[in-house]
Amino acid sequence: PLPHLRPVVLEQVPRALLLQPLDAAEEVTAAAADVYFSLGDRVVAITSGPGRPPVGTQGAVVGVHKGPAVEVLFDCPFVGGTDLQGRANGTVGAFLKGQDLLNLSNRSNQAPSAPGES
Repeated sequence: PLPHLRPVVLEQVPRALLLQPLDAAEEVTAAAADVYFSLGDRVVAITSGPGRPPVGTQGAVVGVHKGPAVEVLFDCPFVGGTDLQGRANGTVGAFLKGQDLLNLSNRSNQAPSAPGES
């Protein structure tokens, strides 16, 4: 194990969002398609690959774009990470698709309602 990584405990998370088998890929994409992100939301990486942190790496949303595309400042550096165009120190940032992340702050995955809406 790497000394800078610590175990992550996630509760009440659908199994398909945490596993990477090919048969779960469609479930992950469908479940993540309607995810809503806000600045400051805590997220965890649920996919891996070039330019993405290891699965289970946590961070905070620092930018939200259409798509949804999300800029995340992760808690620790990782291979392929960026400095978010000079806005972060070291390789702790990434520009990711919403389907690469699980939103820990907004588990209902719904946009916040405007005042007076129910």
